[in-house]
Amino acid sequence: MTNDCPNAVRKIILHPGFHKTGTTSLQHFLRENIEVLSDYADFYFEDDLGDVSWEARHYGKRPLFWLKERFRAHFRAFLATVPERETIVISCEALSGVMPGYNNLFHRPVISYEPIARPLIELITEELRARFGDAPALTVVFTTRESDSWLKSVFGHVSRTRGTMEGFATFRSAFPRRSDLAREARAITSHIDGIDVMMAPLEVYTHAEFGPATAILDLLELPEAARRRLVAQERQNVGTCPPSQESFRNQRVSA
Repeated sequence: MTNDCPNAVRKIILHPGFHKTGTTSLQHFLRENIEVLSDYADFYFEDDLGDVSWEARHYGKRPLFWLKERFRAHFRAFLATVPERETIVISCEALSGVMPGYNNLFHRPVISYEPIARPLIELITEELRARFGDAPALTVVFTTRESDSWLKSVFGHVSRTRGTMEGFATFRSAFPRRSDLAREARAITSHIDGIDVMMAPLEVYTHAEFGPATAILDLLELPEAARRRLVAQERQNVGTCPPSQESFRNQRVSA
């Protein structure tokens, strides 16, 4: 199916995670600059998706077929409310499932995204194509992070929210020796034809003028005049980060 309408969607940017890789900062930047950015795309975040994110996390903890299909129904209902716009951006880390470190149906910690995110991203791709046709260019952007730094940040988050008393060494021992998010992203998307996959390492983008959001801005191909109107933001949800990852500059970029 193709979409030849003059107002048809031509570009879809999907940012489904990962957790603790600068996603909150990325989304905060986009929200705070929406007045400028809305001239170039429509943006959808977790609170725009209704129950979609909750259903994704639920499936992440309980990977049962009927829960996946319930997620499909909610995502399809969300897409039915999305008007056609040349460019659409969807950013929500829950679309990769539950954050690793939390327990699954069998009371064991989730230690990898791939078993859940692989079917979820495939399903999301199917539904996007069913709604908008095969013509739009679909780019899946994964924000990633170096293994040890990421695991420490995940541990801090899970410890705060779950109230666990275990130490980091015990938490770390449940995971593979090297948790490679880029490798996971490639495995999650390797079987899906017709999409572009982009990695945005936090270690690289944290030093960019607009932080991790720079990856999305580059894909939007904003004109220089629009970029000069953007306002850099403080980093959000810093948590456990290496000392070298300083806050983003909170300054106005003069026109």
